Amino acid sequence: MYDPEYYLQKCEIINRNSNTTYSKTGKYKDTIICKDDEEFDLENKNNISSERETFVVISTPAVNVWVEEIEKMRHEIKSGEKSSSSSAGIKRPLENEEEMETETTQNKKISTTRNTEVPKPSLSKEHYLNCPIPGEYRKACQVKVYESNSNIKLNEVYDFVGFLSTDVIAMQDNENCFDMEMEIQTHNPPASLIPRLHCVFWKKIEYENPLAENINLNVEKIKFLRKELHLILTEAMMGDELAANYLLYHLLSRVYLRRDLMPLGTFTLNISNIPVRAVEDYGNKLYDLLQMLLPKSHYLPMTLENMNDLTFTPKKDYNCNRLTSGLFQLSEGTHLVLDETKLSSGKLNESGVRAVSAINNIIKVQKVAYDFNYHTMEFDCDIPILVLSEGKSLLPSDGQVILKPSKIHVNTFNEIYEAIMKLLKPDLLNDIRTYLTISKYGQYEISDNMLEIVENDFVRFRQTHNISADDLHQLLVLSRLICLSEGKSSLDEECWRSACDLENLRKLRL
Repeated sequence: MYDPEYYLQKCEIINRNSNTTYSKTGKYKDTIICKDDEEFDLENKNNISSERETFVVISTPAVNVWVEEIEKMRHEIKSGEKSSSSSAGIKRPLENEEEMETETTQNKKISTTRNTEVPKPSLSKEHYLNCPIPGEYRKACQVKVYESNSNIKLNEVYDFVGFLSTDVIAMQDNENCFDMEMEIQTHNPPASLIPRLHCVFWKKIEYENPLAENINLNVEKIKFLRKELHLILTEAMMGDELAANYLLYHLLSRVYLRRDLMPLGTFTLNISNIPVRAVEDYGNKLYDLLQMLLPKSHYLPMTLENMNDLTFTPKKDYNCNRLTSGLFQLSEGTHLVLDETKLSSGKLNESGVRAVSAINNIIKVQKVAYDFNYHTMEFDCDIPILVLSEGKSLLPSDGQVILKPSKIHVNTFNEIYEAIMKLLKPDLLNDIRTYLTISKYGQYEISDNMLEIVENDFVRFRQTHNISADDLHQLLVLSRLICLSEGKSSLDEECWRSACDLENLRKLRL
């Protein structure tokens, strides 16, 4: 999010032959063009200066392949042509666009923004794109918004519509810009790599699943899909139905409300006792299944090298005057799978210790502390975290489930995994994806009658068990997720009892 940019919204132009004056607008464009027999009247009192906001945007990180494929297919259907045929209509390949930027026209141009010399780009493509996930290819764009108080926030997902510009902005030499060379280059990337979009309309995207738009599932369909998904997750959990239940509820968790700065609805899950020696690369296989179900997710093996070397939190680069992105700069609802079974013996360096602290902060309060060198600033996030581990995780969690795999599942897991992949036919897979999204964002409330039942049970539990207020909060979170998974919009006694029974079974294993 750059500083406001000042531009000429209206500029008077003089025709020297006819000695007449007319106006041109600089809105929704980078340059104002006039003919050879015309000149800009920059001193005219009718000229109007204004300001616009500039945002650096990238295509959403950690979006899974199936979402991109559906979006691409829909685009092809709407446009009535294949992407290959549309690309054939491009006159010049993208790699030659930088050559286009050096061409000049016969017309005169004036930049709508302040004149600054842009040194010849010497920075890397990775520097310009500034993607949070290393090795993930994303597109980038500078979006210029003309409405004040646009309320566009960091790390939110939007659709932007506007005029695309790849104009070369006319610049003038300025000896005072030498100390700002890195900043100028960063803020003025090659248009062939990062074009500019002059925005006329935008809307926030609530969730990333294109299948769930304007679709409602009836109760019978929800029951069927819940049963099918539970069966699939039970097989993935090597026959452990309790672990499958908790994994299902974890997939539906999100921050639905913040009260007194605390996030409500989070459900960080730690599945421990993973049989890493008996089942090779279990974490990767489980993640392959999860990314087929979820719109956005990322798998992070918690190797010593990753923890010590990766950049997890964004950091302000004062030389370039921008935030250098970090792995935790993710949009709402991006599931993070942390594979602690990959952690080998060794010592975490200072960077690794900060990474663990950042994960703890996400789990506890769903916030990421951005590094501004002299201070940190916390930004809200909504990143559901699943931790896979051999013993109890070194990270905190809302629930630890000790996996109890059956011997048959352990011995034949590769065959079971292949059977799961064959069972997930496209129609069933899309229905499950839709079910997960609709259930996750379903309406939910607790009646006064149910509140009374919960309070009475809590008093009784405290007399017979060692139960705290945190345990009650956890039961309420779990009850909500059980209700949503069954397509219910309010808590009933059946879901409340199910939550209590599940928690008792889970704690018996600890």
